[in-house]
Amino acid sequence: MAIAQLEEHLDEHTALIGSSLGGFYATYLSQTHGLPAVVVNPAVHPARRFSEYLGAQYNPYQDYHYQLEQTHVRALEQLYLEQLASPELLFLLQQQGDEVLPYRQAVDYYQLCQQVVEPGGEHRFVGFERYFGAITRFLNITLTT
Repeated sequence: MAIAQLEEHLDEHTALIGSSLGGFYATYLSQTHGLPAVVVNPAVHPARRFSEYLGAQYNPYQDYHYQLEQTHVRALEQLYLEQLASPELLFLLQQQGDEVLPYRQAVDYYQLCQQVVEPGGEHRFVGFERYFGAITRFLNITLTT
């Protein structure tokens, strides 16, 4: 499982940045290991959506065919956190124009976290580079406190 592989590389100096499903994983790791994370247009509860895509799948970015099975969906369900234990460790970057995931879910779920919510944009978060300074400041402050 991806989480087990990631957990092997974590230490107290780790900071996480994840987008979409990576944002979901970063949230889980942040909250269970006390690590700062920046989540970009994150999936909030991906198990609910992935059930619609069971069966043969293709990843064009890696030219990779795979089978999405119910066991994968159950594994994601087990990682979902009903409440964030340490919202101060999370920084949400969200664009309302995300055409893949409903932006309101993220804004509501991360309501106690630092947030930047922009009108427009896309799932890939247009203009991400504009936030390098804010991300660096957040991670530096969070890692040193």
